[in-house]
Amino acid sequence: MSVYFNWIMWGMRAASGCITMVIACERCVCVVFPLRANSIMRTRTMGALLAAIVIVFTLGNAYNLLNFRNGVESATT
Repeated sequence: MSVYFNWIMWGMRAASGCITMVIACERCVCVVFPLRANSIMRTRTMGALLAAIVIVFTLGNAYNLLNFRNGVESATT
């Protein structure tokens, strides 16, 4: 059963690096431009960006789920 959810784990693993990068860039902008940070980035925009990263990376690894056959992973992994 856990084999079916490995693609979610790999998607989250790949997305975590991008999420960390987005948060670091947001903090950098807030430090460099403290008075303009609210006009440059909004909370809703950052939330949508983070959600899009998670969805893209998770669905990008869904091919592992589709390639799973008869209890044996395919040769592509």
